[in-house]
Amino acid sequence: MKMVRFFLGLDVGKSEIVATLMDDEEKELFRGSFKNQLSGFREMMKAVTGVTLNLAKEYQIYAGMEATGTYYLKLVKFLYKKVDGVTPYVINPNKVKKYMEYRGSRTKTDLQDSRIIAMCIRDGVENGLFRPWFPSRKEHEELKQLVRLRESLLTMKNMEKNRIEGLEQNPDNSPHAMKILEDHVAYLSRQIKELEAILKDNIKHGNFPDIEKDIERLKSIPGISDLTATCFVSEIGEIERFDGIKQIVAYAGLSPMEKQSGTSIRGKAQICKKGSKKLRQILYMPTLAAIRCNPVIKSFYEKLLEKGKKKMVAITACMRKMLHIMYGIMKNKAYFDPALCMPKVR
Repeated sequence: MKMVRFFLGLDVGKSEIVATLMDDEEKELFRGSFKNQLSGFREMMKAVTGVTLNLAKEYQIYAGMEATGTYYLKLVKFLYKKVDGVTPYVINPNKVKKYMEYRGSRTKTDLQDSRIIAMCIRDGVENGLFRPWFPSRKEHEELKQLVRLRESLLTMKNMEKNRIEGLEQNPDNSPHAMKILEDHVAYLSRQIKELEAILKDNIKHGNFPDIEKDIERLKSIPGISDLTATCFVSEIGEIERFDGIKQIVAYAGLSPMEKQSGTSIRGKAQICKKGSKKLRQILYMPTLAAIRCNPVIKSFYEKLLEKGKKKMVAITACMRKMLHIMYGIMKNKAYFDPALCMPKVR
């Protein structure tokens, strides 16, 4: 008996999910709104499977949603763990937007979004464009939360320090306000140190065994510190989720773009900054350090300057090369070897 395919588009908001179910011919079979909570998930899948069971004995539901904030996490984990016959997909919102433009849709409503997502999933599955969602390992999830909390605390600390500097410019500043701000900065500093100690302790005592090995290998690259390696691993998760170097470069927003017309290239080459800003931030300072102490990156940087490239363009290219090296190390489970400049990354 032929397996029948259904496509479920899910537009996930803070409190509500709008669902559209369609078949292989893009015929709409069901639509509805449900609460973004466990009872709503169950109610939605009861309604959806009620439709699919009437139409086919053997079927597969491909469910897609956008990666917007954290609102989708409970739903996608529910579909992955609790519902048989459903393959969940989480799609970059930019891809859905481009797909809307491709299909000529200009209406921006939740109902339209859920239908577009269902259509996008259908074409993506048909052409092998998307990978099914799978959960990060528990240790990766915990590491990411700890690293991001540290980043948030650092941001808060810098904001408070800026406030202190602002008050210092005022001859009539309030001593009480100054004391509260200084105490808050000291408190945040203690919290940051405590978090860093927890990170080091977890890695040192083997609580993240696979992650520990990746971090040790990454630290073999001149310019990469223990903290940088930890932040990098926490941000990208399992390296296996990337199909190749081009995908991780695009994920970081470091893909070069050129303004091109016919056979001529006009203007300056730029990078596509639609990827992970956090990953670019993680790479920036270590790349500056690598330009000074890493023979591969230093030589590459100097050659770019000799060719007349501006310093910022050269630094960005070095960030991309660092990412190539870091990807190669994690993919091949190797240590940095400047003589080989890493195995060829495909």
